Amino acid sequence: IVESARRAESAAYAVDKAIGATNGASVQTTSGVSVLATSRGFMGKTPWSMHAISASAVAVGERERQIGFWSDAARNYESLPSPDEVGKMAATRALGALNSRSVPTQTCPALFEPLAAMGLLREFVGAASGDALYRSDSFLTDRIGAALFPEHVSVFEDPFVKRGISSRCFDGDGIAVSHRTVIDRGVLKGYFLGLYAARRLKMSPTGSGYGPHNLEVRSEYSDLTDDLHSMLSKLGRGLYVTDLVGGGVNRLNGDFSRAARGFWVEGGEIQFAVSGVTLASNLFAMFGRLRSVGGDKVTRGGITTGSWLIDEMKVGGL
Repeated sequence: IVESARRAESAAYAVDKAIGATNGASVQTTSGVSVLATSRGFMGKTPWSMHAISASAVAVGERERQIGFWSDAARNYESLPSPDEVGKMAATRALGALNSRSVPTQTCPALFEPLAAMGLLREFVGAASGDALYRSDSFLTDRIGAALFPEHVSVFEDPFVKRGISSRCFDGDGIAVSHRTVIDRGVLKGYFLGLYAARRLKMSPTGSGYGPHNLEVRSEYSDLTDDLHSMLSKLGRGLYVTDLVGGGVNRLNGDFSRAARGFWVEGGEIQFAVSGVTLASNLFAMFGRLRSVGGDKVTRGGITTGSWLIDEMKVGGL
């Protein structure tokens, strides 16, 4: 384990002499058995394992320092990326952020890389969760059956994915989990309800006492050829978002405003790194304007999605 962490750090340094430091690398491995017993006679146990690797690199420019981070986790150690790959990715992301600048305030399309797109989906999950709903702190209250995304988009939940990060047979209340279509051709079909929230809302529990289980975003328009190059071509001119920073989401009405970093794109080609900008819109509008989901799918933390191309965002810059 220690040698793997050293390899990741060494790989980061080897990418370019501009990598002047690292914030270290980490490899973790753990296993155990979770047991749940309820006052109503349920008892279940789940053996589990978790392995994770991460690295953070610091790129040093003439007037700035930029940090790049990369990590992954898996149920079995062999499914992790190699330490060399993790270190190189951390260094590459740090180097790519050097010489960043702002852009003029404007309205334009935005392409969210898969990890950034997951942040948007988590906003949906938070608003569709029982705690937010019974507290009337959600823009998705009473929205079952409403069109939220375009027709080409569906979101599936599969708690039985082999070695899935969020796989399980029962939730934190001892309720059985099941396959679900949460978004069906753009239409919201279900919430994420534990037993207590379901009672408060006078609805049926969905086996979500531990949260969602292995969500996957699919689009009828997606193709395996929709890699980064293809998605940048679809973007044409706009902002390619690699990081969303800080808070700034009003869960009650869906207003969205977050600092962002990434790259400015013209003619489908990356021109320069961007920082010091704010992305603003409303989650209703953002979800409804999801033009394309990339074939560049990534799985992290129980979510699988490709990049998201949203037709219109307000970019606040210079």
